Amino acid sequence: MAESSPFSSHLRTNYVPSDREVYILKEFIENQRASVEELTRKIQETKASVTQMEVQRAAYLKSIEDHSKLLSPIRRISDDVLSPMFTFCLETMDPTEHERGPGLSRGKISVVLSHVSMLWRDLALRNPLLW
Repeated sequence: MAESSPFSSHLRTNYVPSDREVYILKEFIENQRASVEELTRKIQETKASVTQMEVQRAAYLKSIEDHSKLLSPIRRISDDVLSPMFTFCLETMDPTEHERGPGLSRGKISVVLSHVSMLWRDLALRNPLLW
């Protein structure tokens, strides 16, 4: 908190300080400047610490996100169950879809499935019915 000034009652007035008061005012102002410099230094240190903490926080959030993906139920489905699901997707597609405009057509479903993950790509490429 700012130091209490002996001249508070004279602020925003036409008061003229004496020679002795000028010396006291200069000393007071110098002390205030020193306090400002100290606070500025502390603020800069705090900002650097906050930046470092934000970087660490982002790393933790990324780690949580990456590890949470491992808990996805789809990862637990075996290839022998997932592969027929891919084929089922292909079978349920309307063969005339391309005639009605853009959308997910039979030709595109194989590409879409193969772009989900490396595991799905490998599985889709090994399934000749998709191609």
